Amino acid sequence: MALTKSEIKNRCKSAIREYTTDFFSNNMLEQWISDAVYDIQWKTRSYEVSTSITTTNGVAIYSKPTTINSTAIKTIGIDTIIQSNTNTLTKVPISAINKVFTSTTKPQYFAEWGDNFRISPVPTASYTLNLYCWGATGWTASGTLTTLNDEYLHLIPIFVTHKALQ
Repeated sequence: MALTKSEIKNRCKSAIREYTTDFFSNNMLEQWISDAVYDIQWKTRSYEVSTSITTTNGVAIYSKPTTINSTAIKTIGIDTIIQSNTNTLTKVPISAINKVFTSTTKPQYFAEWGDNFRISPVPTASYTLNLYCWGATGWTASGTLTTLNDEYLHLIPIFVTHKALQ
């Protein structure tokens, strides 16, 4: 059951006993709700998606996906990268990305930092990489939240109450 932003906001107002906007503004509540959704999706990995990219000869650094299937997404992490369903790239720390020896020019390793990921060795041709990510999305145009599983919805008012009482 997808809840609307208004329904979630009302639950949060009830949890903090704020039925008017005397103390907490609507913008503040909406920001806390968005923060809660992001935090829950980050910790539970409840929104997992996959997409593919094509590497460019000589390019090792790529941006994490920001749109998947026409849905805006904040990619939190990349779990796995598979090259053409035959080779799974090994995830390594960013400090080790250029220190791992390989005798091939096909991508073998990847590391994440910030909103980017880097593959090694630097590709010498175009390869299709399938990325398996988890992330967070915002609200739909109609004000519903469809990417957070129902079993986590009760956490939003708890998060907002925590923020209100800090």
